[in-house]
Amino acid sequence: MDEITPADLVVTEFDVDPTTGDVPLEITITATVENMGDTEGSITLYIAGDAVRSWNVGGGATREITRTHTFYEAGSYDVVLGDQSATVTPTGEIEYDLTINIEGEGTTDPAEGTHTYGYQDEVTITATAADGWEFVEWTGDVTGTDATIEVTMDDDKEITAVFEEEEVDPDDEEPISTAMLAGIGLIIIIIIIIIAVMMMKKKPVGEEEFEEDEELFEEEEEFGEEEFGEEEFGEEEELFEEEEEFGEEEELFEEEEEFGEEEELFEEEEEEFGEEEELFEEEEEEFGEEEELGEEEEDLFEEEEFDEELEEE
Repeated sequence: MDEITPADLVVTEFDVDPTTGDVPLEITITATVENMGDTEGSITLYIAGDAVRSWNVGGGATREITRTHTFYEAGSYDVVLGDQSATVTPTGEIEYDLTINIEGEGTTDPAEGTHTYGYQDEVTITATAADGWEFVEWTGDVTGTDATIEVTMDDDKEITAVFEEEEVDPDDEEPISTAMLAGIGLIIIIIIIIIAVMMMKKKPVGEEEFEEDEELFEEEEEFGEEEFGEEEFGEEEELFEEEEEFGEEEELFEEEEEFGEEEELFEEEEEEFGEEEELFEEEEEEFGEEEELGEEEEDLFEEEEFDEELEEE
């Protein structure tokens, strides 16, 4: 009976091509593995110390191996299969573009636009919504709903930050309180009264009315210094009504003044008419005197004619 021997794997015709070039550098590894033993054995391919692939070879069998691998960064890397090895030296640098877009109102960090990064760079991107907007999601080559995401640059990538306008719930709006409305009304009344007082100061009023106006103004100043309350608001309303009555009296006084001015104008026109009438009478008297003078001249002319007739006879 023959003795069974353990697996004995022998690598021949080992080749790595190419062994140098710019990244990304793709290489092809080929080899022939022959098992000289009687039992099945296994062989593993290592690149830069990391196990990449393993193959099983039966006892007394031969196996052809082919494997490709791509290097993305420059450096020096050992390729090992059994007792065979080779060194690969990629050169240069890989750069990828990251394009960031914005949909809606907001900003990103890095900012919107195209940015260039090296191979396998980890990029942190944060989206910030504008006032009245909210961040919704990322779309494109990277997706997610978190405002901050991590992107690994192993290729050109494009992403979009999506923002939507916030919806305001009517129940969340703060209602205007009754006290606030009353305060606004009070401010308006005070402004109206101050304006009315300033306008009255520009026009002549009676001594008694002026004293009433002065008292009202002093009460208004005292009211402005006190804290607002419902009872005080009622007093202020009464003051405003008194001020309105005073305004009506003032309007009546102005109408009387206007009537007095019209009466004076009528008297002036009447005087002018009287002067014109006197002037007419004077002209009429002058016309009468001229008429009498004409009659006297006519009589004198007739007498002269009569005297001439007498002389001719």
